[in-house]
Amino acid sequence: MLVLLYVWNVVAATPVKETFTYAVKNGVDLRMDKYAMPGKAAGGQPCVIFMFGGSFRGGTRDSKTYLDYFNDLAGHGYTVVSIDYRLGLKDVKPQSMAETVPALKRAIDWAVEDLYDATTFALKHAGEWNINPAQIIISGSSAGAIAVLQAEYERCNSGPLAANLPRGFRYAGVVGFAGAILAFSNTLQWEKMPAPTILFHGDADDTVPFAKLKLENIMFCGSQEIKEQLDRRGASYALLQFAGNKHEVSSNPLKYNLPEVRRLIEIMVLKSMPVNIHALLGKPGVKSPDQPLSIEDFIKTNFK
Repeated sequence: MLVLLYVWNVVAATPVKETFTYAVKNGVDLRMDKYAMPGKAAGGQPCVIFMFGGSFRGGTRDSKTYLDYFNDLAGHGYTVVSIDYRLGLKDVKPQSMAETVPALKRAIDWAVEDLYDATTFALKHAGEWNINPAQIIISGSSAGAIAVLQAEYERCNSGPLAANLPRGFRYAGVVGFAGAILAFSNTLQWEKMPAPTILFHGDADDTVPFAKLKLENIMFCGSQEIKEQLDRRGASYALLQFAGNKHEVSSNPLKYNLPEVRRLIEIMVLKSMPVNIHALLGKPGVKSPDQPLSIEDFIKTNFK
């Protein structure tokens, strides 16, 4: 009897994975994997929609890199939805910033559009999936973090892509692991108050800028710049800065900082407590670099 009970508990602790096609783009099915524990929580569960990383050139929604994150959230009462999206830089190799910007913008736009479509699909199935429509959180790693941050920025500024979302919809929160926002202005501006935003980033990141890249009136704003602009806007945010760390912060916290991620979501999103946190983490004695990522290094790293 004890053995049977033990086996049942192990099985019951495993999230159930289901796969759906949420859109078809250019003849290609875009799929999502839903992870949720068996049974239903009263009133619906918060939902985290996740976008994988891969420089808009590669990556998969079911990479083992992210499974600890999915299983941990699902085990703590969340429904997790990990989605495909179109990879706009898969066959693109620009040689200069002038060529990089339009290619990067197209890739980000495709990813944002696909995220909005996936969100609408999840909302249509909210009752069936036992999701609380008021607690949909978007999260991503690297390119996926860029997409979710850009999606909230577009939504707050009523960008044309945001018309794909239901009228009046807003995300409950944004969680980005080494992301950035592309803006065609001298500063970030939000017409509407952005959702509570949680940022993880290494300040020596050699792939996505921690601070910002600027070329005339074009800015690619990393977590530090986003944090400063959110501060000016009076928005709720948390920036966990990993001193001396590079782009590994796009994935390491999804394995090693799960309690911190959940706690921040609980406080900032589920309990709606306004927070302004900037925490410096990392190994003792490791200092932040003096030189930020340059435009030349950005192109070299992302478009080999």
